[in-house]
Amino acid sequence: MNCNEIYNDLVLYSEGNSSGDKKALVESHLKKCPDCRITLAILTDTLNFIEAEKQAVPNEFLYTRVMAGLETAHAAGKSWFSRLAPAIVASLMFLIAIWSGFSLGKYLSNPQDDMSFIVREENRYLNDLKQESIENFFLSKDNSNE
Repeated sequence: MNCNEIYNDLVLYSEGNSSGDKKALVESHLKKCPDCRITLAILTDTLNFIEAEKQAVPNEFLYTRVMAGLETAHAAGKSWFSRLAPAIVASLMFLIAIWSGFSLGKYLSNPQDDMSFIVREENRYLNDLKQESIENFFLSKDNSNE
């Protein structure tokens, strides 16, 4: 067997899950091939490291440290207002910024009152619907020539 065929069976072999005939083939190949022995050693070390990391060791003093921190915070006597003050100030600044933006936009977009009459007068002259179409002008009978 070549190394590519053995490589797929190395994981099962390193975990001890390979069948009897596959196990014999892998062992006979490992006796002949130093590269596959190195690959097996690396694979075994990696799997052992992963298993060791899976085993979480609980910290025995975590609960006592958290409870002591809560008691000191409560004993410090922080009021609810001192804890909420940064959020209240940020909210007020946000509302002031929105109000300023609306006010500035309203101020800058307000048209001049004296120009509004001129604009309405120009719209009356530029309205094409009220003008006579060129077809009506040329197709109408001229009664003066008859």
